[in-house]
Amino acid sequence: MRADKRETANMRDMAAMAAFAATVVLATMTSVHGDNPVLPQFFIANMTQRAAFASSGPPYAGGVPDPPFLAGRAVSYYDWSREAMVEHYIDTCVPIFAPNASWSCTFQNVGGAAYLITYDDRPAGRSPCCLFGKPWHPPRPTFLRSDVNASLTDTTQFGCGTTANWYKIDIPPPTGPFFYAFDASVPTTKEQVYLAFDFPAYPGGWAVQNFHDVRIERPDPSIWELPESCKVPNLPDCSHEVKAPPMFRTN
Repeated sequence: MRADKRETANMRDMAAMAAFAATVVLATMTSVHGDNPVLPQFFIANMTQRAAFASSGPPYAGGVPDPPFLAGRAVSYYDWSREAMVEHYIDTCVPIFAPNASWSCTFQNVGGAAYLITYDDRPAGRSPCCLFGKPWHPPRPTFLRSDVNASLTDTTQFGCGTTANWYKIDIPPPTGPFFYAFDASVPTTKEQVYLAFDFPAYPGGWAVQNFHDVRIERPDPSIWELPESCKVPNLPDCSHEVKAPPMFRTN
């Protein structure tokens, strides 16, 4: 699909945001927050993503933004021993693409690179697989302690009797800020998966990702295998479309 002038400008803006986010992350890597939560070494979790384009910012009561929003299902796989992470978006992709992300996708982060994989509902002209970023790594389990300047900013009810502590990565808009919610009843000396990850959406509003049905188990090795569509010569580069949250390391 040939981008018109407006879409090309949008993509340039998003690339600039990504570069700025990476700069902020590198600038804050010397900050140490030794009492922030730590992720497990591996896990599998279901996710509900809501793109709330007209919503006020997080944190949200119950972890859910006010309607209207576009909701979709996803599954997240993580294994730090492989430095690998896969997020499979079943209904809608991550809302960081112009003009929209109303198609299913998978972000496969393996071997120091991230790939964007799409399916039969992809927009016309979009490749079945493209290189989303290289080098590109998932967050290390201690990233909130050592890789970003994250501070506890709020405590709210999250739903089903759970109280959430919200940690904010203070990056100026429009790239940030970013928010992670963790179960407040779990001591930070114990590993846990985040309840939520919220970040600015494109072209406005917020992406709200809530995690549930968490299993502390190592994903099957087949999860990390790239599809044939990612093994072709001259794989298209879609890094110009990146609006990168700092949960990923690009160094």
